[in-house]
Amino acid sequence: MTFKQIYEEVIWNLNKTQRGTIPTDAGLIAGAKGWVNSCQREICRQHNFSFLQSTNADIYTVNGTQSYSLPTNFKVFVEKGVIFVDGTTKNTLIRWGEDAENKYPKTDTKGEPTNYWLWEDKIWLYPIPDAVYTIKTKSYNYLPDLSLDGDTNKITLKHYQVLIDGACVKGCLWLQEEASLWEQKYQMGLAEMIRENNRTVNKDKNIIMKIRVR
Repeated sequence: MTFKQIYEEVIWNLNKTQRGTIPTDAGLIAGAKGWVNSCQREICRQHNFSFLQSTNADIYTVNGTQSYSLPTNFKVFVEKGVIFVDGTTKNTLIRWGEDAENKYPKTDTKGEPTNYWLWEDKIWLYPIPDAVYTIKTKSYNYLPDLSLDGDTNKITLKHYQVLIDGACVKGCLWLQEEASLWEQKYQMGLAEMIRENNRTVNKDKNIIMKIRVR
C-alpha cells in the first residue's frame, strides 16, 4: 500500500470519514500521517529487521581526527559491521571495552585504528588515525519518514496492516477513545512480523553454512 492508502485507511477505521470517501479534513489528515510515521519509527525500534540493513558510505580518516559522523538515520551496527581497510589489509574494528583500556593506557596514541566507540551520533576511533584510512560500515538504519502520498517501503508493501493497526492505536489515544482492540491487533501483528523476519534470517544462515560445508 502507498502512504496515502494507509493514512486514509486509518481515518476510515476511526470512523471519522465514511469509508471510500476521500478525507478532506486537513487537521485529521495531518494527524493520521503523523500517527503512521510514529508507528513506523516504533516498529523500527522494536527489532533489527533485515530490511533495515544498509551499507553506508565509506569513511575516509584524516590524520589526527578521531571522530566521524554517522548516517542521520543510524540505529546500530550489524555484527562485525565496522571494517578497517588499508590497501589489501582488512580488519574488523572492536568496540571499545576493558581489553582496549588495558591495551591502550594512554589517550593520545596515534596509529592504525583497532577499536571504536559511539558518542553523540559519531563513531570515535582509537588509536587516533595517523593517515588516510578507509572505514567501511554496515548498520541497521531507521527507515525515513513517509512523506509523499505515493511513498512505499518494505513495511508499507508487506506489513501495512501492522502499520495501520499501530497508527489506529495512536489515533484513538489522541482522540481519547478506546484503543485496546487496536493495541491487541498491533502487538499480534508486530510479533508475527518479528517471527517472520527471524525465520528468514535463520534460513539464510543455514543456507550459507551448507554452502561452506560443501
